[in-house]
Amino acid sequence: MRRWLLVLALATLGASGQMIHAPMLSAQTSVPVQVGAWSLSTVAEWRAGPCGAQPGWPGDTCNGLLLSNNADGELRLDAGATSAVYTSVVSNTAFLYNAVGATWQADIPAGTSLKLEIRGGTSAKEEDMTPWQPLTSGDAQSQDDGSPALEQVLWPPARAAVALLAAPDLDCVKECANHTSCGWLFLDRSKNGSRSWCG
Repeated sequence: MRRWLLVLALATLGASGQMIHAPMLSAQTSVPVQVGAWSLSTVAEWRAGPCGAQPGWPGDTCNGLLLSNNADGELRLDAGATSAVYTSVVSNTAFLYNAVGATWQADIPAGTSLKLEIRGGTSAKEEDMTPWQPLTSGDAQSQDDGSPALEQVLWPPARAAVALLAAPDLDCVKECANHTSCGWLFLDRSKNGSRSWCG
């Protein structure tokens, strides 16, 4: 079964009233490390993303964004635009991710911000994708090459999210009934699927 990634989803999960914990390191078997990379830097790569409801960009501008040929591909706000959203194409991954990190090189003027969100799923169909999740970084610090970087990758939640996406009981994932103040997800394996968490 293929897995799909649209920039990334991290989550902490619970199971049957208890939290899922990653196995102890001593209990894990050695698995070959697989590393993948995906980048957006050329005009063709940026242009492959959808433009609103259109499957691709009709020209050099789209919904407040301008695609220029600077350094073979640069995305920026169009003249007069104060905000815009760019959505990448769905990327098919050859293997399940344990963690995903992001770096970018951008001039971010004072008083403005850049927000990255990700989601994944068992297929590229909208109904199989998770909700968008922000990639949080705290106060991202510049790398030596000038590109901001996420300060840390949340390995345990990422590992749990990937394990859950690969699990056959993905449809058993439920959100806490008190989702406005709790936000926890859990696996409901009860016969009638009516278990609740803290609500």
